[in-house]
Amino acid sequence: MFFFEDAALEQSDLDELERESPLISSDASTESALDYLFGAFAEPGRENAVAFAFVDAGRTIPAIHATILAAYDGIERSLQRIIRREHPGRPDHVYGAVAQAVFALAAGNSYVNDLRPSTRRIAEARRAAEALIDGSQMQPEFARLSCSRFRAR
Repeated sequence: MFFFEDAALEQSDLDELERESPLISSDASTESALDYLFGAFAEPGRENAVAFAFVDAGRTIPAIHATILAAYDGIERSLQRIIRREHPGRPDHVYGAVAQAVFALAAGNSYVNDLRPSTRRIAEARRAAEALIDGSQMQPEFARLSCSRFRAR
């Protein structure tokens, strides 16, 4: 991510960077994508402080907002392509929803891990992401919970 005063990379530059050096390549496997999201991405450190500062700056500086959003959108698009390739046959809307949920889990995990590092939390978050991607592991549990919620009313 490059930013200097009022000049950020143009969208065409960001698109080219995503194609040539994405944070997660669309050619990656689910395993390697999760290795990154619940590995280097989750590790506390100065890089996270800088990323959080850019997110905060993006609240008031549109060019920074666009740069950060392009990076995060790139992660979600790559995840969506990976999940679609490795788990074909699901309804189209599922791929985007699962990619968004997995990235939200990874981003939240990274944020909390900066405050309170925990290898256990990282492992649990990864297992939850794997279950979201696989789909079959959690569906019966969700069905049982939703049925009991409706019966309780």
